[in-house]
Amino acid sequence: MKKILIIHPDKSQLSEWANDLDQNEYRVLKSYNPEDGHETAVQERPHLIFMDPGDSFMDSQTLAREIRDDLQKYFSYYILMTNGEKSHLDQEFYDFFDDYIEKPVDPQMLNAKIKRAFKFLKTIHLLSYKNFKYREKIIAQRLEIKNLISEKNNIEQLYQQTNDQMKVQDQSNKDHNELLFQELEVTSKLQHEIVPKTTPEIKNYKIAYKYLLMNEVGGDFFDFYPIGKSKFALLLADVSGHGIASAFITSMIKTAMSTHNNFLNSPKKIMYILNTHLTDKIHGNFVTGVYAVLDLDNPSIDYSTAGHPPIFHYRKKHHDIMEINTSNMVLGVFENNHFQEEQVKLQKGDRLLFYTDGIYEAFDKDHNLFGFDRLKELFLETHSMDIELVPDIFLERVKDFSSDNGINDDVVLIAIEVLGE
Repeated sequence: MKKILIIHPDKSQLSEWANDLDQNEYRVLKSYNPEDGHETAVQERPHLIFMDPGDSFMDSQTLAREIRDDLQKYFSYYILMTNGEKSHLDQEFYDFFDDYIEKPVDPQMLNAKIKRAFKFLKTIHLLSYKNFKYREKIIAQRLEIKNLISEKNNIEQLYQQTNDQMKVQDQSNKDHNELLFQELEVTSKLQHEIVPKTTPEIKNYKIAYKYLLMNEVGGDFFDFYPIGKSKFALLLADVSGHGIASAFITSMIKTAMSTHNNFLNSPKKIMYILNTHLTDKIHGNFVTGVYAVLDLDNPSIDYSTAGHPPIFHYRKKHHDIMEINTSNMVLGVFENNHFQEEQVKLQKGDRLLFYTDGIYEAFDKDHNLFGFDRLKELFLETHSMDIELVPDIFLERVKDFSSDNGINDDVVLIAIEVLGE
């Protein structure tokens, strides 16, 4: 049974949260002080640990570090309970915690956070079982500071400092901050340069897409690749995290694809190449992706996925939607992963939808997620509309749903309609 440890000083509040959880699915462990919570964590080795820092973030940080040190051989997911103050949610926070939840805790948000945590743990465990000799490696990666990109993370952190703080700095620091702003601007321009600016026109298909960044720079990447006169490919990738570090990784993906363009006809080889190129270079991050090759003469799609949400395939003949993917193995974590490749035949009137998770993880004022099912229903609902309008309709529908919250993650949407055969 899945184990959840909640460390919180208020016994009545703790019991109320525990009662909100499905007792048939979870075994809830309760601790009322750090010492007892530490002892319980070491004895029970829970999968998920909630911590309430009370008045001190530093106390909770110390407790998280001590528990992680004692449970180095086990993989747990740590969530901090916060009163809404987000000033401590910096790089140092993510060295000790995986997520946070604001108080008062909403039951729906609590369950959503828990489901997301166990979904992540399931992926990590699958990776560990398939690559046992690398198990120690993934644990070490979670604990080590992101040495390769620490300088760029510092740039992002400094960029977010307030104008008042900048005024009291000496002239040399002002000059340094000006340089940092320039670097962020260059990174933003570079990221916009490495993605397509026009919609490709290809035989027997019609394509429409939208690319939306949450901030100046982000972690979503896509590109199109003509292959001779009879094939056309596309790549969609989603880097974990946001900001300059993620944007830096998208440029690594662009470089790898340019260097190995002689393998564009083979989805599984492309996935293997990207994984090899990223492993050991993106410590603390991972990438999900999908690479697909369209046959322009005899409509079909050859594809390979890596931990990415499934492609939606609308079948006009059956008026239904099939979900197609091949693998839960993400990119950039383990070497020598082997990826699968599959083919689906297409007919005139069929449609395909490729997307990143930012589109269905938007939530409304009551913390209800837009969700996977709504996304699927919307794709079915728009089956007869002009394909060029579909991405805009998706974004408008999600924005209406999320109201004041808006879309809080990067988004790529690529819709394709089969015109021939």
